[in-house]
Amino acid sequence: MDGAPVAVVEDDDTAVVLGGVRTSAEGADPIPVAAVLVASTASPRTWLVASLDIAAATDNDFQRAIQHGRFSETIDADIIARHSPLDTRAAAIDWDDPTVVLRKSSIGTTTVADALSELAKWDQRAWTWIADERVMFGGLYLRARHPELVRQF
Repeated sequence: MDGAPVAVVEDDDTAVVLGGVRTSAEGADPIPVAAVLVASTASPRTWLVASLDIAAATDNDFQRAIQHGRFSETIDADIIARHSPLDTRAAAIDWDDPTVVLRKSSIGTTTVADALSELAKWDQRAWTWIADERVMFGGLYLRARHPELVRQF
């Protein structure tokens, strides 16, 4: 988003960027993009990034809601999930049902309960890496339920 203006709104906790992203196709017009950046409440302060389509960016009610700070971090995370699912495979799994089978092979069956118990063995400081690398099924859970772990900058 080279040269796109950044407008910081309401107590330096939210920023809006409207601009275009260049494509690799020669002579192609830039793709219009609106990005909403929301400051995390966790320490250290990082930005959570949501890419929205241009229709959402130009919606007057949406703009006013951002300008007047009507979105909490939880609501912003929900908006991120609705507009650009981080991982469609992870989002399709019913993580509330511990009996859902994630993998069935000759060496055994892995369920949601297995993935969550495996994840519980890890320190939460490793969750960002686990979510990003997807080296285990717990990483899929994190991508579905905690997209902010991968979207932190």
